[in-house]
Amino acid sequence: MDILQNWNKSLFLLINRHHSPLFDKLMLFFTSTGNGLILAIIVLTILVIFDRKKMLRVFLTVLFAGVIGWIIVYLLKSGIGGSRPLVVFPKAHFLGEPLKYGSFPSGHAQLAFSTAAVLSKEYKKSWIFLYLWALIVGYSRIYIGAHFPIDVIAGGIIGYLSGKSVVWYNWLINRANYSQKEGQ
Repeated sequence: MDILQNWNKSLFLLINRHHSPLFDKLMLFFTSTGNGLILAIIVLTILVIFDRKKMLRVFLTVLFAGVIGWIIVYLLKSGIGGSRPLVVFPKAHFLGEPLKYGSFPSGHAQLAFSTAAVLSKEYKKSWIFLYLWALIVGYSRIYIGAHFPIDVIAGGIIGYLSGKSVVWYNWLINRANYSQKEGQ
């Protein structure tokens, strides 16, 4: 366990100490895209512009996956929580709201990865862009000093699994509906 904690702290410091005014702005932007309300507005706007036909179904699927992941993140934060980097390394580079507790797991990473998992199923040609965006959101959480790497990894896994679970559930429902129509 000490090896994991040492790795977690060392990687945080490695990522967090390399900063510049330009990257500060970029990372604050990317971290904001992992915020639930902002992400919902972005996704809905993109769907309105590019895919009105599937807009409601896709948006509700993204929303459902995000809520499922959020429940898991909330339960883990309530049970485990954990100190944020500000408490452990008060002299590190921090941007944004000074958060002290509720570090594990990252809700922003969860939401980014659940969104990427759902949208990459719907828009297969965009999967690289979607997962790259989710990775940058996760990286930004470490860069701005909000999370340790293990928080982001756990949030990403929860998000990916919640997104894929909702996609799989939708597939099962569609398959059952198709089978019923074939049987009539």
